[in-house]
Amino acid sequence: MEKKIKINNLVNLIFSCIIFIFEIMPESVKWVGSNGPNSANTVYLTSYIMDPGLMLWGIGFLTLIIVLLTITNIIINAVTLLDDRNKLKITTLVTTFICLLGSIILIMLMRQYVTLQNIFIMVFFLIQMILLIDSLRMSYKQKKLNSVKEESNEQ
Repeated sequence: MEKKIKINNLVNLIFSCIIFIFEIMPESVKWVGSNGPNSANTVYLTSYIMDPGLMLWGIGFLTLIIVLLTITNIIINAVTLLDDRNKLKITTLVTTFICLLGSIILIMLMRQYVTLQNIFIMVFFLIQMILLIDSLRMSYKQKKLNSVKEESNEQ
C-alpha cells in the first residue's frame, strides 16, 4: 500500500506540473475588450499570468491566484514525495479545491470565450482532487494497519 501512496504522490506532482504548463501557455485565457458602442470588440489571448494592465479586470486576479496556488501545489507535492505527511496532503487538497473552484468560476464568467486549456485545467484539478482524496484514504488505512500490528506485537 505504501508503494501505491508514493505512486499517487508522484502522479499528483506530475498533474500539478502539467496544469502549470497549461496555465503559462499564451492562449490559455481569452478575454474581450470593448472598443466602444459602435465598434467590434477586441479578443485578447494571454496566459494565466497576465500583463499588469490587464490585472485591472477581475479575471486577471482570479487567474493569478490560480497560478500562485498551482505553484504552491507543486512545491507541497515535491515535499510530500520526500516526507509523506497527511497534513501536507490536506493542505494540497484545500489549495487544489480553491483552484478547481476558481477554474469553474473562470469558465462560468467567460462562457463564450472558454479555451480548451481552461477545460483541461479544470479537469486536471478535478482528477488531482480525486487522487488526493484516494491518497489520504490509503494513508489513514495504512496508519490504522500499522497501529493494529504494533498492538498485536506488544501482546
